[in-house]
Amino acid sequence: AAAKSTPEKPKNDTVRVLDTRRAYNIEIFLGRLKMDPWTLREALLSMSETKLSLDTVHKLINFVPTKEEAAQLNGYENEKNLGVAENFVKIVRTVDTSLVERLKLWAFKIEFADIYSEQQASL
Repeated sequence: AAAKSTPEKPKNDTVRVLDTRRAYNIEIFLGRLKMDPWTLREALLSMSETKLSLDTVHKLINFVPTKEEAAQLNGYENEKNLGVAENFVKIVRTVDTSLVERLKLWAFKIEFADIYSEQQASL
């Protein structure tokens, strides 16, 4: 029993800097997305509709890191034990300083053909 009281490096040595609820919500979103943050980053940079659906783009708007969240990860660039959400923020924060606007424009681009057809039909 004495050996157990000496803590070995547990798996819980994960570095967490984000708000717990926010991190939890990001982790759930990423779990449903089934895409690692680097692949997601590439899809965001290329604005690839084959990789991200309109629904996903809309949901992603809610998970774009705030400036404060991005700043919280300064200095953790080489940290190997970041939490899932923290790693996501660290990677995605480098995509674009106006990522929310990028996502909104991307959503509009995806929806444009449908909007155009509806408007044309109503004339």
